[in-house]
Amino acid sequence: MNKSSYLSPWIWLVYFILFAGAIPWYWNAEDMVLWFGFPRWVVVSVAGSAVISCFTAWLLMTRWPTEEDEE
Repeated sequence: MNKSSYLSPWIWLVYFILFAGAIPWYWNAEDMVLWFGFPRWVVVSVAGSAVISCFTAWLLMTRWPTEEDEE
């Protein structure tokens, strides 16, 4: 696996989309809807962070080069 295959543009696009969804900049300041006892934006941010972490873990497990790849 060459360097460009594990740093391909689709990975950066997925990260951009995930971060854009996880950052609560688009929430109305007066929004007081509660989910699980927390403001909705908190739940969305925590869930987005969990998805970003899972995506990163998946990338590291499946696409990260190993010593076998270098040979």
